Amino acid sequence: MKTTCSMLIAACAALSLSARGADPEPAGRDVYYVAADGNDDADGRTPATAWRTTAKLSAALPAGAEARLRRGDVFHGPVKLKDGPSADRPTVLTAYGEGPDPEISLYKVAVPKPETWEKIGDNLWQIDLYDSARAGGNPVRNGNIGFLLVDGEIHGVKLFGKAVPSRQWEFKDDGRKLQVWSAKNPAEMSSDIRFAPRVGGIPFVKNATVSHVTVRGTGAHGANGVGENMTFRDCTFREIGGSLLYTQGSNYVRYGNGVECWAGSTRILVERCRFFDIYDVAFTMQGPAPARSWEDVHVRDCEITRCTQAFEIWTTKCRPGIGMDGCSFVRNRCVDTGFCWGYDVRPNKDVAAPLLVYGYESDTCGILVSGNTFVNNRRYLLYKAGGIGCLPPGYKVENNTVRNASVLPIGNAGAKVHVVRAVEVSAAIQAANVFDPPLPPPPPPPKTVLCWGDSVTEGMAMPRGKDYPSQLQALLGPGYAVLNAGDGGENTITIPARQGAVALATAAPIAFPAGERTVRIGDADDNGFHTPAGERIKLTAALGRDIPVNPVRIGTETYTLSFRNFRWNSPTNRISYTLWLARGKRGSEKPLAIPAGTPVSFASTAAAPTAACEIFFMGANGGWDNDIDKLIAQIRAMVARRGEDKPYLVIVPYWGGFPQAKKDAFKAAFGRHAVEFPVEPTLCYRNRPDVHLNERGYALLARLLHARGTELGYWPAK
Repeated sequence: MKTTCSMLIAACAALSLSARGADPEPAGRDVYYVAADGNDDADGRTPATAWRTTAKLSAALPAGAEARLRRGDVFHGPVKLKDGPSADRPTVLTAYGEGPDPEISLYKVAVPKPETWEKIGDNLWQIDLYDSARAGGNPVRNGNIGFLLVDGEIHGVKLFGKAVPSRQWEFKDDGRKLQVWSAKNPAEMSSDIRFAPRVGGIPFVKNATVSHVTVRGTGAHGANGVGENMTFRDCTFREIGGSLLYTQGSNYVRYGNGVECWAGSTRILVERCRFFDIYDVAFTMQGPAPARSWEDVHVRDCEITRCTQAFEIWTTKCRPGIGMDGCSFVRNRCVDTGFCWGYDVRPNKDVAAPLLVYGYESDTCGILVSGNTFVNNRRYLLYKAGGIGCLPPGYKVENNTVRNASVLPIGNAGAKVHVVRAVEVSAAIQAANVFDPPLPPPPPPPKTVLCWGDSVTEGMAMPRGKDYPSQLQALLGPGYAVLNAGDGGENTITIPARQGAVALATAAPIAFPAGERTVRIGDADDNGFHTPAGERIKLTAALGRDIPVNPVRIGTETYTLSFRNFRWNSPTNRISYTLWLARGKRGSEKPLAIPAGTPVSFASTAAAPTAACEIFFMGANGGWDNDIDKLIAQIRAMVARRGEDKPYLVIVPYWGGFPQAKKDAFKAAFGRHAVEFPVEPTLCYRNRPDVHLNERGYALLARLLHARGTELGYWPAK
């Protein structure tokens, strides 16, 4: 869906701001009170008969009622609200009385006496966090600790595996017992030692409003889940995160966000809130392979200080039409991003940036980032991780102010295909926002070298980085971006179609029934597209490697191709799959008919005209009827796409069954542009005759291409 910025701005403006104080009380709403000196056996209906604990509140507060926590009090343990009956009758959590906002503390607190701690080694002390005689505070049993808070100071160095704490306040835990290094009994070092466990603060629900409360001291998230019609207003989230999320081999992944919004959330508002000292991000929308979209999610007028990031989006493997739409991050003030305890203890320090795009695999995006002020970022304004190289088209970063002399617009271009786009995106962000003081002009984008081909170009049987395009990249250096457009199994009809050398059209009518967004259009033998000569193309699952075919334009509209049930039969070298076409969300409630013969073009066709050089290798999978003249004509058509006078190289086929006479005809056709590879078993996969090469073979091929390109003046000699 193409949500415009003006639509998003209007949506933000439509959400009215309310004055600071308790939310207005609708007539007839039940109100309950909670105070630190209350009594859970009381009825909770007046300040004099207030409940005492969050456990009682969570269990007894009716749906649609209002709970008021007394200001100045600290409540230990999470709060779980019930779904409100409707958007007009939300369940409410707010404050009453005078003083600072009430605090929902997730901390476990060490009992301040020496016998709380057991000495288990030289300067090593242990506490059983499940023993109430040793640890009070949050009663929920969890010992996966994110950090220690000692006399108000965060200590976040957590060790794993066989590592042993060796410095003051370094720690590790087993999920129940925590070990810490201390020069003497920790109780003698401090009377205020707290532990942040993996216990979230407030889970999302439907139809609820939370205002004027502080959530503090969790190793997980301040608030998270799937919500609908949920508002957080004038709240504070502080000292959050650092617990272990999962272990992958020797990699220990920690986490923890202020507010984490999962897929399927709709009409979420986070307004005038404050976020401090969070391990990861203040606010995030995230989730893999979602079944439902994020819609109408807004964060505005917040103060975000000393967090590793301020605003994150992340999702993978979205079905067509599933994504983040009608969302915004506006008028927030983000200070000292990356200058925080989370940055100091995390292994992946590059991700410190107010804006984080941690991968976005969706065709639907409508997110506005506007009117924010970013002060003193550690390095970047925006970091793109997870292999994403250019921002989703609907992710708009504009009219923000960045006060930071050394900040860079973006970090991490991801996949090599995006190196050029990253420079363009960086320049666009620089132009659409105010940098104070101004940044120098962005550098010119690298020159692109496009490597078109099949599994030999793809680098079959070799890890990424050992294919010949990657090794050519190493030879050419940072002034070039060598892009791998090799797809294993493709023939000499399909590869030129991806490059744009031959025209394509739909082979048969394509019909979308009303309400259907995805339909099957073909399989491995017939993709549903053909050339003017009636030849059928056969795409493979890589969909273009560095230069993807998606989105696909059919007529005047764009679509997305995807594979299902992909299988490769090794003994027969046979590929099977079904190919599906997806349309966008808008208009999908109506039937759609695409006639046979409708023109088709792939996104990959846009890459060739701007390339500094193209390299071609194909023929091992047929498509040329064993006719050398036809194969030469197919490659000439790809060369002609940009012009015979433009730089290009052609790798002479070398596999068995390609006789010397054909090689000679090939070299005669392309002259100095033809690069011959001296194939021998020691350069081939498994050291036996094969069209696929081993690491030594691909390295040699890269050197030969580099040498010939140097001779022809395509790039400077190294």
